[in-house]
Amino acid sequence: MLKTVYNQKYYQIHVMLKKPEFIKAIQWLKDRFEYFDIPIPENGFKKYQEYLDWNERFWNKVTESRKSNEFIEAVDALKDDNGKIIGW
Repeated sequence: MLKTVYNQKYYQIHVMLKKPEFIKAIQWLKDRFEYFDIPIPENGFKKYQEYLDWNERFWNKVTESRKSNEFIEAVDALKDDNGKIIGW
């Protein structure tokens, strides 16, 4: 019987996934998807097609939000007199 050997990157990621600040950041991201009505399934996508459907809904929301007045006004507020975005 062969023993599985993991490399250093595996162990680094394993530690990172357990850090409270990483868990908090992931939860914030999940909450944002939920806010925009494109929740990520708690146990992941069961099938690739389920992911593809979710991905399509995600990009539709991105397109929709970029056409919103709120987004357009926010971007305009970041532009200088020449129309160049100067910062966040």
